[in-house]
Amino acid sequence: MQNTTKKDVEFVLNHNLRGVLVNEAETIITFSRLDARAHVYTTENVMLTKLKTLLRKDPESWQLEGYTVSAEDPEALTSVEFSCPRKLVSLRIPRVLSEEHKIKSAEALKNARARKNT
Repeated sequence: MQNTTKKDVEFVLNHNLRGVLVNEAETIITFSRLDARAHVYTTENVMLTKLKTLLRKDPESWQLEGYTVSAEDPEALTSVEFSCPRKLVSLRIPRVLSEEHKIKSAEALKNARARKNT
């Protein structure tokens, strides 16, 4: 990867990944005990969309580390790498909601949407 500039950030924010087969798309998160930052490498568009959102909302924490483009088409992103503070990497178990809680949450959401539309 390379040192990135504001121009690089704008390029990545305005392009999607192309040229990677769906069954070959991947996301790799790496960090070591001595690193203060984690690195997130992706060739997958759903993850890239999430990472772009994080970069837009919190540019102090999330940084573009680099990207690659296709040799045939310099406008076609093929991979992107971001970094963030290690503490932002979270591994969790899924939250299990009771039927009662699901019903209450759905009702609260319905009421909130109704208030928003009035």
